[in-house]
Amino acid sequence: MTLLEKCQNWNSDREYQKIIDAIEALPEDERTPELDSELARAYNNRAEAGDRELYKKAIALLEPHAEYFSGDHCWNYRMAYAYYYLDREDLALEYFEAALKARPGDEDTQEFIEQCRSALALPLFPKNFRERVNEAWQTFASREAELRGLFCGGDKSGISPEDSEKLLRECGDILELVFTDPTFGLGVGTKCELTLSADGDRAKLYELQYFKEHAPDEVLRHWDIIVAKPRNSGFELRIDDLWFGVDDVWVLAEPSGENSPNGENSPSGENSPNGENSPNGENSPNGENSPSGDNSVKLTMYCEKLLPLLAENDDRVWWMLGSLCDFAIGEVNSIAIVDGLEISDKPLDGAVSLSALPEKLKELGIKLYSDAGEYLEHSYLSYQLEPNPDRDADWRMDTVAGTTRLPALINDYLHEDSTTFNSFFADHIAAGFIIFPLDGFNDNEDSERGAETRSAQIYAFRDRLESALTEKCGDAITIIGGATGLYCGYVDFIAWDLREVLNAASEFFDDSDIAWASFHSFRRDTNTIALKTDDEPPEIHEDTGSILSSDDIAELEDMTDNHSGYYHRMVNYIDEFIAKGVEEKRFTQRQARRDLQVALWYAYGCLNCDEYEYYYRAAQWMPASEQNAKGCGTWYYRYSCALTYCGRLDEALR
Repeated sequence: MTLLEKCQNWNSDREYQKIIDAIEALPEDERTPELDSELARAYNNRAEAGDRELYKKAIALLEPHAEYFSGDHCWNYRMAYAYYYLDREDLALEYFEAALKARPGDEDTQEFIEQCRSALALPLFPKNFRERVNEAWQTFASREAELRGLFCGGDKSGISPEDSEKLLRECGDILELVFTDPTFGLGVGTKCELTLSADGDRAKLYELQYFKEHAPDEVLRHWDIIVAKPRNSGFELRIDDLWFGVDDVWVLAEPSGENSPNGENSPSGENSPNGENSPNGENSPNGENSPSGDNSVKLTMYCEKLLPLLAENDDRVWWMLGSLCDFAIGEVNSIAIVDGLEISDKPLDGAVSLSALPEKLKELGIKLYSDAGEYLEHSYLSYQLEPNPDRDADWRMDTVAGTTRLPALINDYLHEDSTTFNSFFADHIAAGFIIFPLDGFNDNEDSERGAETRSAQIYAFRDRLESALTEKCGDAITIIGGATGLYCGYVDFIAWDLREVLNAASEFFDDSDIAWASFHSFRRDTNTIALKTDDEPPEIHEDTGSILSSDDIAELEDMTDNHSGYYHRMVNYIDEFIAKGVEEKRFTQRQARRDLQVALWYAYGCLNCDEYEYYYRAAQWMPASEQNAKGCGTWYYRYSCALTYCGRLDEALR
């Protein structure tokens, strides 16, 4: 029997450690792709909830064999499984879909796909970004004196190499509590300095700025937290024995206002469509994370010292010159105003040294920003689109015009690209928008909204909604724009704690005369979450206070014994009951999920199935009924049990 066959038998017997020990004992040259895949499966199966390192090991084993296993069900399923339990449903979905394509109809894969889509549609997260930020700063504060001391660990010439390595490692560990892949630097000025880089990504600036603004006072007494690399005209780079800096680089700066949206499209004019402006046209939001408008430039750079390397490795030269540009004008300004970067292999007429670029930009009338907070606060731009008149088109396709502080997010959504959304999702941040109908807004002077024009009514309502969300949610939300369509209005936001945002939105709409409202993630391929519905109320049985009748509850009670098979039947009974009720239009799926009795029985069945998949189902099911659970200790007990079994201990304790 081969080792591969032994591993497959051990897997059937759930002896995962034997697989790990046997394969890890092999010399590297005896490891085949098939054995690496078996080892990855063993890591996946050996891991318990929250055991992130084993899932990461599984991915590291599988990734090098992507081409070898192209189109293979098992390889894709194992990659997806690991990403799923790392809370990266955005990446898991891609691999689960590939696994299903390789093995159509596979029920396990289909179930995981459904759960991934649910998580992406309603990204509540086991620990949201706001909680991660608080945890990271608490950890930093508890260790900051030790970290600060490492700066003084060397002699008078500076920090010792050992202390430098330890300082970087320990700060990195803390930052990884909140950021998936942090880029940072450390230094000493009047205080210790922690500089967080956005790597040229405007979306990342929002995360970093939020993190900075929540630094506790005990940290700020001794540390300066800096978002984005600041200007540093003395910064130099080295290639082998060659040093070069900003005075060795020549740059030609040219305004690029032709890429800006139409400056006449102010919020008050959003309701007048321009038929010439398509989503792919000049007035669409720019999806390259670069600026739009008159306050932008294109740069062409020339560096004689780098000409030999340019011929060998132009990617490296691009990175080096981009880094020097960040230090010449500041990383925030690189993101805010640089609309394009080119490299020339010939001297440039009219060029200035890179060190003189800030003054040249001022001559061109380009505004330079002092920090990330100032830029983000004033980064709104307006856009117009050609609306799709089809009422059944995807949300936002009816957009006439809007404003945004994050063009890439809008552009990604329009083009069915989830890059920016996934970047936020990786750090447990929800980027989405609220939808409300415009049917009730009209130009009738006798309407209850008075003599305001329709566009003014819409804009005023949207402003009230944004104000309510900001006041009720505080630091749980950042509003980033909004839009008006032919049929719907939209409010766009980044949610650092989505649950609080949606609760506040639901309260606002419950007190309004708007017929319905919904939430949608900035991903086209996800479902819509209803906040308020114009559906008819469901039929409630007086004796049970539920859509479940007394006969239904009696049947469920008959399934309560110590045999797990009966609890599986209980869950299936509820699933079938809801499917039939929705089909017969006695209630909606959302109404069923909000029913307290249904939630109590569903969680009871799932928890007693004694399988992780069912613990997860219960944890996913319960939040929809929370608003009806006040005063019901059983609801909170069962939800906390589900969270505990899923490894979400902080939530369970609360």
